[in-house]
Amino acid sequence: MISPVNTLKNRLCEERQLSTPMAQTASPLPKGDGQHQSVGQLGPLLCWAVVFADIGSSIYYVPGILYGRVGGLAGFFVLLTMSVFVLLTFKYAEVSARFPEGGGVVTVAAQAINSWVGALGGMFILVSYFLTAAISCLSAIQYFSVVFPAIGPFILEITITVLVLLGLLNWIGISESAKVSLVGALIAFLSNLAIIWTVFTHIPVTEFPFLLSRMFEHASLTPTS
Repeated sequence: MISPVNTLKNRLCEERQLSTPMAQTASPLPKGDGQHQSVGQLGPLLCWAVVFADIGSSIYYVPGILYGRVGGLAGFFVLLTMSVFVLLTFKYAEVSARFPEGGGVVTVAAQAINSWVGALGGMFILVSYFLTAAISCLSAIQYFSVVFPAIGPFILEITITVLVLLGLLNWIGISESAKVSLVGALIAFLSNLAIIWTVFTHIPVTEFPFLLSRMFEHASLTPTS
């Protein structure tokens, strides 16, 4: 059986050989520029931190929002979202291979359709970034107010302050922002490992199917959820 990954790799190799005239006539970067570009790269670890801050952080507040609306079906919605993320991973892998110079939706839409569609896609991405930052900050402060009730009356003011600080951090530079995101990503990753370890050491594996079935019964799994 031919692996889908190998099929995608072979197709991309064929498309590279039949590259567009623009790509064939593009002049190579000077040696100095190439060195500067390599120095300015974030690297895999910081790139992971940036992506985690955008996508990985949503798992910490979205289930709480869903539970208030759909109850026990929140787990099912998270499962559907995870399936979509797997498909997005394949999409990002293909786009990265087709457009190694970067650009994302702007580059893909501009070359596949026209520049206006690329600009529209870029605007949607910007709106998504603003909404994600606002929702993430507000949800985080709301969760903190449960642990520290004193900040409850000032949730909006604290959220705006955090957003301003995040904007200043990104204004300083993407590298500095990525390093701050890396700290939070590592803490979240280690916390996830601790939770998984606690679950597997306190709940027998034979009870997992029972818990999975209760996710869709609108029943409470714990006294608070």
